[in-house]
Amino acid sequence: MFFDRRKFFIVLGGAASFVAAPPTAFSREEFDPDSPQDNLTGFARVMGDTSGEPMWMIGGGRIYALREGRMPLPLFGVQGARYLRFAPEGDQFRMHVRDWAYFTDLDSGELLTRYENPYTGETNKPEP
Repeated sequence: MFFDRRKFFIVLGGAASFVAAPPTAFSREEFDPDSPQDNLTGFARVMGDTSGEPMWMIGGGRIYALREGRMPLPLFGVQGARYLRFAPEGDQFRMHVRDWAYFTDLDSGELLTRYENPYTGETNKPEP
């Protein structure tokens, strides 16, 4: 089993912030699912922070090839970062988003410039 210290500390930091959060951060409020304003605020809270403070997210995974009736085949890895900020504007929010990503070789983890499509045998360039 491979142990990734960076991911371990990211998870540890997230768990610590959850434990350290004041009880009011998780207080139950009235939510009306038919209210456009409640849905907008709920979306902003789930995705980020309604105070206008920026959030950074990092993540990684794999990109798979999918064909009906067949098992998904991993093509390459992906690593990325996202900057997200919900700027309050009256009773609305302006959403600022920037995404960065790069693709990696599944075996070596090196930056990928080309990959072979397992279904067609073609060599392709990964596109965002």
